Amino acid sequence: MRGRVYTARRLAQDATQAARLTVARLMAMYLARVVGQLALSEVAEIFGRDRSTVSHGCANIADRRDSPLFDMQMEYMKKRLRKRIRQYRLQNPDAKENSLERKKIVRKF
Repeated sequence: MRGRVYTARRLAQDATQAARLTVARLMAMYLARVVGQLALSEVAEIFGRDRSTVSHGCANIADRRDSPLFDMQMEYMKKRLRKRIRQYRLQNPDAKENSLERKKIVRKF
């Protein structure tokens, strides 16, 4: 088995990709919390994170919303997620409006 040789450029690319994935996960947690109206502990369970990590991540995203471009992106995603939730409820009229059902919907999307 050959070992990998990492260049400074490759390490920088890996770090950039990891940072992007982290921000994407934080955005998803924020949307689950805000649009899905889930408790921090419920979001933590869905994402396999600690409740305090979710709290910190949601605060981080809320702070980033001071940027007009980032805020527009988040508003767009909130609208899309709300639309998907409405479609899900129309297709599943027996779905109850409770925390368990919201967790199920958020996991689906």
